[in-house]
Amino acid sequence: MPVKQRPVSPHLQIYRPQLPSFLSILHRATGLFLVLGLMVICIWLICVALGEDYFQ
Repeated sequence: MPVKQRPVSPHLQIYRPQLPSFLSILHRATGLFLVLGLMVICIWLICVALGEDYFQ
């Protein structure tokens, strides 16, 4: 039985970037930065709550 040639999907290089896809990526990136910033602030607040000896 001969093997049928299936169509190959085009590579990502030929697609033109669209505004919705760019905004989705940007939204995910800003969410990541917000989570990382929140973690830094929480760690800083915990260090402040533990007292001055923790910093030295």
